[in-house]
Amino acid sequence: MKGTNEKLLRIFNHYGRRKQRLKAIEELSELQRALARWDLYSVDDNYHNVIEEIADVIVMIRQFYFAVDRHEVERVVNEKIERTLKRIEKEGK
Repeated sequence: MKGTNEKLLRIFNHYGRRKQRLKAIEELSELQRALARWDLYSVDDNYHNVIEEIADVIVMIRQFYFAVDRHEVERVVNEKIERTLKRIEKEGK
């Protein structure tokens, strides 16, 4: 059986960047709605819906990892983490 990365690349290549970009937008929107409902209603069903939508978004993000420079993404992620930690230090926490 192929590894997860190979499977995600196959999916991305099959549908193409444009379709997967639109699918990613759809999944992000669904996660946004699920998170809003979770905050409003805090019902177990909403929690499970949030889990499902997070998984969908992760699948899409991991596909796009192949379409960009992964090292550049990791560099920017690390910069953002460090920036947030500096903000926390300034807040005195």
